[in-house]
Amino acid sequence: MTQDRTPDIAAEIASELNAWRTRVLNVLLIVVAVAALPALAFVIIEAIPFPDQWPAAIVFLVVYLFIAGLAVWRRLDPRVRAGGLLLLGYATGVLAFARGGLIGDGRLYLLALPVLALILLGVRASLLMTGLSLLTYVFFTITAYLGWMEDWLIRSAQDPLALDSWISAGAAFGLILIAVVALQWLFARFQMNTLQAERQAATDLTQTHDLLRERAEELENANRLLAERTAALTAAAEVAQQVASLTDEQSMMERFVTLLGERFASVYTGLFLLDDDRSHVVLRHASNEDGRQLAQRSYQVSIESSGPIGQTLRGKQVHLTPTSPAALPAAPEARWQVVLPLLVREEPVGVLDVRFGEEQPPSDERIQALRILTNQLAAGLENARLWEQTQANLAELNRLQQTMSGQVWQQFAATRPDLHSYQSGTDAVSREVWQSLFAQAQQEARPVSAQENEQFALAAPVKLRDVPIGAIGFHRPVEAGDWRPDEIALVERVAERTALALENVRLLKDTQRRAAQDRLVGEINTRVRASLDPDTILKTTIQELGQVLGADLVSIQLAGPTRSPATAEKE
Repeated sequence: MTQDRTPDIAAEIASELNAWRTRVLNVLLIVVAVAALPALAFVIIEAIPFPDQWPAAIVFLVVYLFIAGLAVWRRLDPRVRAGGLLLLGYATGVLAFARGGLIGDGRLYLLALPVLALILLGVRASLLMTGLSLLTYVFFTITAYLGWMEDWLIRSAQDPLALDSWISAGAAFGLILIAVVALQWLFARFQMNTLQAERQAATDLTQTHDLLRERAEELENANRLLAERTAALTAAAEVAQQVASLTDEQSMMERFVTLLGERFASVYTGLFLLDDDRSHVVLRHASNEDGRQLAQRSYQVSIESSGPIGQTLRGKQVHLTPTSPAALPAAPEARWQVVLPLLVREEPVGVLDVRFGEEQPPSDERIQALRILTNQLAAGLENARLWEQTQANLAELNRLQQTMSGQVWQQFAATRPDLHSYQSGTDAVSREVWQSLFAQAQQEARPVSAQENEQFALAAPVKLRDVPIGAIGFHRPVEAGDWRPDEIALVERVAERTALALENVRLLKDTQRRAAQDRLVGEINTRVRASLDPDTILKTTIQELGQVLGADLVSIQLAGPTRSPATAEKE
């Protein structure tokens, strides 16, 4: 990058240097024009009484007008104006040499012109003026040697014309001129290199500053995105935590929509679920009052609609679209609409319609958090539905179990008449009262008490899996006081243990009965397998079954067109 910028830096420095030279030229021309004005006035005033000096005054006036024209006419190329100034200075130096010789000001002009050319036009112009100055000095040296200058000089008696004098003065003039030009050229080169180095450093510093600013902007954007992501994830975690504790589907939807609107600063949030025909999605709940009124009117959208909701249901993808104020009456201030699918086992069951009022679209982090929450909501709704279904199944199973337990105990009690009633101690309460208390305790499935004949009577149900299979009663004199809550609780625990003990006995009896049946079946099977004759097998089978079942008649009939049934009669 530094190498690529080097030509540009050189061009910029050259442009600035030319602009500086132009300013210097303007100032120099103005200074010369202003300084020469008094001299011009003095020459004109001096020439008025002496006609022989008019030509010199006219020449001086022309020179001054030329300088003034260069100072005023700034639209002219600065190089042309500088060249004109140098040419005028050269002409003045030549004239000074011709009029003054070695004691005149000609050498000063020839020394100053290369320096002025270097400042105004550059190194090449300075070298050109240096060569021209040396050639001019050599020319005047030759003319002085040949004696041509004797008629030109103003003070010829004081001005040497010998060749050795001109050579001696020329050596000093040349050395000074070359030294001045060399020093000026080295200084200009050093100045140019310094300017380039400084400009390169300034450019590198600017690039570094720009790079740092870009990095700072990137870091600021990264921090902003991180803050948005953290806020979105925090809000998502809070919503998920509060919703996860709910098992009721309606409560879950209401809580989810409300929290989503609060934590994500949405102007509207609507939850749509598929209807039974799976042809429309119906608005089940919304975050604002207008949306809830739409939900009460069963606002619905067809799956085949061309809007974002229909596209989301068909494509199973998130849709982010700008929305107009008239797109939804429940959210006129909405500017952006995000529709997210609710998927259960990759199948859509509804959509979540979220509207935002900001001018800028919601960030990817916010949409990603909404997507995570939507997936959790879909799973939560499915779990709530399965939970309700499981609870219904459990209630049905419990009801069936209670019914079966009651039937089983009725059958067991029918086979054991001796289990119907037990009594210990004297009975001071009438049978009618006991029967009423027992019936009430079994019907209400809780202990009940009554007072009769100076006695406090207590009846507690004997429940097996919440099914009353009997009742237990106690009574005591009123002097002992009414039944206390701890005593009633003790009676309930005893009744519960009694029910479990009776159930264990019933199960034991049932197990023993089944074991006896299995043993008899095994014995019959052994006797039947002992023979290979079909008549013997049939005869043995009906005889053993008749004995086990206590039947007076047992018959077996085999299928066949000509086969008659074999009948045996127990004697």
